[in-house]
Amino acid sequence: MPESFNRSSISIVSVGLTDAYQAPDTAATDRSVIISILASNMKTTGSVGVSCTITDSSDTPIASIGSSLTIPANSSLEIIANRIVLKNGEKIRVSAAEASQIDVTVSALEVTG
Repeated sequence: MPESFNRSSISIVSVGLTDAYQAPDTAATDRSVIISILASNMKTTGSVGVSCTITDSSDTPIASIGSSLTIPANSSLEIIANRIVLKNGEKIRVSAAEASQIDVTVSALEVTG
């Protein structure tokens, strides 16, 4: 089974849930090991709340990773303390309390085939 590292970086431009990363879904055995989910507050003053969820490929929630996590101005927060395994097609989705203030980077090891 081939393995490769991947990274997805996005800016949260609305307050609704936004796809930050999706595990490969070519084969039923595809998986991703999420190594890091880093959220950064781009504001120079004031904190922003973020929430992070695992969903299936049709956006049905599976588990909350963090809810209403507060990120101070000009700071970053590592949302996961350890690795998370996503099955084929599952997603990491993030929402922010304010639009256009949070950047999110997800790092993953993808196992395909």
